[in-house]
Formats: sequence, C-alpha cells, structure tokens
Amino acid sequence: MSARTLHLRLPLPPNLANHLKGMHWATWHRKRKAYYLRALVTERALRGRPQPFRAARVEIDLYLPQRMDRDNAMARCKWAIDCLVRAGLVVDDREPYCVLAGLPGQFVVEPHGVAITLTETAPDA
Repeated sequence: MSARTLHLRLPLPPNLANHLKGMHWATWHRKRKAYYLRALVTERALRGRPQPFRAARVEIDLYLPQRMDRDNAMARCKWAIDCLVRAGLVVDDREPYCVLAGLPGQFVVEPHGVAITLTETAPDA
C-alpha cells in the first residue's frame, strides 16, 4: 500500500524575519488572517473537511523573487505550515505529527509561492 501524498500550492507569505519588525500585534494579526484567507481561496485542498494526516513528512519549496538566507526562508514558511493545521490537514505542526524534510528549497521563478508536499508516515516514525 502506497503512502497518501498531497501537493499544495499556496501564496508566498511575507518575510517574517524582517518585514514585521516593530509592527503592532493587531496589524500583524490582520495580515496573518488575510494570508490564511488568500491560501484558502487559492488552494482547493484546504477547503471542506479533509481527512487529516495522522503524521506527515512535509517538503517545502519556495518560489521567490530572489534567494534568501536559509534561516529566513524557514521562518517565511511558518504561516504556510500553520495553514495546514488550521485547515485540518495535519493534527499538529509539532513532531511526530509534522516532520519537516529539511530546509525549504529556493527557486527564483514566477509565479511566486510555496509548494508543499505532504506524505503520510507512521505516527511513531
């Protein structure tokens, strides 16, 4: 039996490492909610009541206007990963439920966005 796999394409979230410094929490919260709504509208798999992955390996690729530092690229993925939990695709974004497959790949191409591949794994793996 092959593992269940899901490919998602989400909008590119803001650069959390630099862009949001000094921003009031309410403004930050509105921007985050707007991103979640944009992701929901963009990606059909986030709508409805999907069968959640009990545990998932998560691979992320960023399609950017320019390359970023690796740690900033990882921080930029936070809202996209949070969308998976909010939509009910994964139980939680902590291990062992959601295991990141490493730092995100970075590609300088258009259209900009985040490509996420979820692969179901055994809960204790």
